[in-house]
Amino acid sequence: MRNLKKSLLNIALICISLIVFVIATPVGILFAIFFIGIVFSLFAMPLLSMPIILYFLGLVSVALLLKNIHLLPSFLQTKRPVWWIAHISLLSLSWWVCWEIISCEYFHLTPTENYLCAMIGVILGVVSVSLPIIIGNTSKSLVEYQNKLIAGIFEKEVAYKAMFVFVIPLLGFSLFSFFFFHNPDYTTDKAIEYTWENRIAAFILTSCIYSICVFIYFMLRFVEYAINTDEVILDRIGKAIEQQKLQKGFSSIYDEYAEVYAQILMKKGKEQSYVGLDKVFKQFSNYVTTIMNENKNNKYSNNNEGSMRYKRFLRNYSQSFFNIWKLVYVDNPAYTYYFSDEYEKIVKSGLENSDREVYESLLLIYQRIAFQITERDAEAIPVAGVIPWQWFFNIVRDNTFDVTKIHSIGIYLFLSMRTIIKMDNLVSFNLFISDIIDNIWNVFSIHYPSSAERNYVIVHKADVMYTLMEYHAILKECREIAPKGGLSGFVSKKFAINSISLIVAMTGAYCLFQKKYKFVHLIFEYNQPKDSNIQYFNQDISPDTIDVLLKWMNDYHIFRGAYFNLWDDHNDGGFWFEQYISLLLYRLYGKRDGKRLTVNCDGKSRQEIEADKINLNKIRDNIKTFSKEMIDECGFSGINRASVILKIDSMINDLTEYQEEALKEQTLDSAKVDGLKEMVNKYIDKDNPWVNVFSTASSESDDPGMIKWCFTIFDKQLMEKSFFAEQNSVIYVGFPHTIAERIILKFAFQIERKLRIFAQLNPMDTNSRNYLTKTNLKEVIRELSGCIVVFINYFKVYDLLCPNDFCSGNDNGPMARIKGGPVVYSVRDRDNVASRLIVFRESDFTMINVQQIKGEVIDLNKKPEKVAELINKSPHWLSRIVSEDQERYLKQRVEIYFEYHFTLHAKVNPEIQLLSNI
Repeated sequence: MRNLKKSLLNIALICISLIVFVIATPVGILFAIFFIGIVFSLFAMPLLSMPIILYFLGLVSVALLLKNIHLLPSFLQTKRPVWWIAHISLLSLSWWVCWEIISCEYFHLTPTENYLCAMIGVILGVVSVSLPIIIGNTSKSLVEYQNKLIAGIFEKEVAYKAMFVFVIPLLGFSLFSFFFFHNPDYTTDKAIEYTWENRIAAFILTSCIYSICVFIYFMLRFVEYAINTDEVILDRIGKAIEQQKLQKGFSSIYDEYAEVYAQILMKKGKEQSYVGLDKVFKQFSNYVTTIMNENKNNKYSNNNEGSMRYKRFLRNYSQSFFNIWKLVYVDNPAYTYYFSDEYEKIVKSGLENSDREVYESLLLIYQRIAFQITERDAEAIPVAGVIPWQWFFNIVRDNTFDVTKIHSIGIYLFLSMRTIIKMDNLVSFNLFISDIIDNIWNVFSIHYPSSAERNYVIVHKADVMYTLMEYHAILKECREIAPKGGLSGFVSKKFAINSISLIVAMTGAYCLFQKKYKFVHLIFEYNQPKDSNIQYFNQDISPDTIDVLLKWMNDYHIFRGAYFNLWDDHNDGGFWFEQYISLLLYRLYGKRDGKRLTVNCDGKSRQEIEADKINLNKIRDNIKTFSKEMIDECGFSGINRASVILKIDSMINDLTEYQEEALKEQTLDSAKVDGLKEMVNKYIDKDNPWVNVFSTASSESDDPGMIKWCFTIFDKQLMEKSFFAEQNSVIYVGFPHTIAERIILKFAFQIERKLRIFAQLNPMDTNSRNYLTKTNLKEVIRELSGCIVVFINYFKVYDLLCPNDFCSGNDNGPMARIKGGPVVYSVRDRDNVASRLIVFRESDFTMINVQQIKGEVIDLNKKPEKVAELINKSPHWLSRIVSEDQERYLKQRVEIYFEYHFTLHAKVNPEIQLLSNI
């Protein structure tokens, strides 16, 4: 009874320890119980101290991991060491319990060789028969996926690892220990002693029980893999993804996880096993969303390798969507709609990334879908017929959509519609047009601003707003006018509608290119078929004013890069776009609405009106080339082509008359006038060579021996008013410089003429050592100390000077300063090309003072008396104009008048030398 009590005491101690370990939180209590267990085991059963210590060590480790994982050593902060210790501890505990039971005299157990052989046979059967069969059958279920990651999922199962890591080694140890076992001589009157036979029997019994338990668990796992293979793999992959820490770089494991989802989708799709298919795609999409959210701050795009892997990852997801869609869209359209909805969520998430290549890989798949859908499919399965383009409208309808990206994604809508047109899928195209006309206007709810905040100029600008630059400019104006009003919202919605209208126009132009005129007819006639007895109130997606058509023609260069490079390797997309615009004008004429064919010239510059005239001429020429087949199939057989051409000629004439009248009535822009004055003054101060020459003079103007030289120079000319008109973008390059140069040349002539007169009045003695001739020029010039030497149109001056003489760093200053000699200037005279030389002393002159007396731009339209005076004088340049047109000609111009006063002081008899034709 003593041994029985001892065994029960130890078993009770272990049970109490288990309960305390589970509920204990403080680490001190764990170690206290661990210490008590060791003391009791050593006191009661010294030979069993090692198994118990291992058991307690494993238990403490598990408890620490669950309660205080941060306190564990780093090598224990993973599951693998704890898993090993837990299993070893469990086996040790089981062995010890079995040992206690066998050794207890109360139970009278007598293990024999037959008993042990039976238990070893059970283990052997599990290992040699059941295990291969189960693994083989499971492999058949997994081999269909052809994926190492899926195979690794099964290998990571606890039951699988336990079979190979513990059961097989236990079988070996059991067989080995059995050779040392022999039947002991048990007698009823002799108490059972702790013998090696008992230990061996306890070990083999423990191994048998453990093997049976592991086998049962392994069997349950196998059944789960065999029956619900996809669900098990998805569950394991989901847990693996949750445990996987997202890295800074894009890891290859992300691609492997995505490949698992893709293979499961393909397997279920090919088997037409639709149950749970939506769950698989949903889980796949959630995984992709997680990765994309991690990349919101361009986490993976900061390095080339990570960026390439990330984009490949998205392309693989896109390909998986296409593959499963292709398998199920005919047999199960409901799933097609669900997949498309999930895929659109990913596309929206991709649009939040500014990298175009990210969402490009997602959007290009819709073009491939368009290739798959035939007209018959679109008619039989409407949900399939709308997939290639419905994504676009679902995205732009979202209140969170950034309208500035509408052209970026509109390119991919155009690609899809281009494919539908090439596939001659009129049913899907009809659904596309109907969705635009019947629904998109209601979704955007275009309501013009209230009268309190309406700005008619902005509203008109918004009507013809198609580029991002225009959108941002108008939006800025709106925020200045009504920061919190509805004007900004109106502009944003209007920009979205205009952009969609432009995409439809690109699509229509492509229809003309492909000669698919029935598609064009559908665009024009859907909203109001000619055979309809009712009136539709939907708004038209095609422009209904000539202003929009001319705006499209003008902005062709902006749209070209976005759309026309996609024109089936043709470079004539712009030509077909102009053809389509011409067809739209042809259609407008058929509506018999004069307002629609009236060009709005308000706020337009002369150049913009001229561009409108050029574009109308192009449209007229295009209409002349329209084939009868195109006109008839597009539904315009009832429109007289000659009448349309006459109307266009009339519009061109109206624009010409407006131009002529506008040229007279243009208002001068004060900023442009002031800018002209400022630039002329700047050029005269900076580029006047004689002002620069006399800046070296050293005398003062208050010297009593000085006399004053005065020169009044003016310039008058007529110029077209457009240069100075408001809202006019004409540029005259170098015009202020031309006016300044004319004044400078006139002054140069006067100052040189004055110097020549004084040189003749006070000639230098020819015997003087400083007298200059062509032969002694190089020698004497270096001796002219205190003088200023001016070379005019003499380009050989470099031969007269030494390298050290030249000055640098001042374009308007002297060319050279000879040490102990003169200051040298080189001047160019365009009026008199003869080369010459002028020399005078610095002390004989002062600096030149420049003063503007007048600088004005006179609008002759507001000065009828000046116009009459010029007509009466009839100068030569005016007499060449027909007398009936002279008044109109003058009123379209301005008179530019500048007058300057130049003064300097000179000695009464200055010493001056002139040398001509050098």
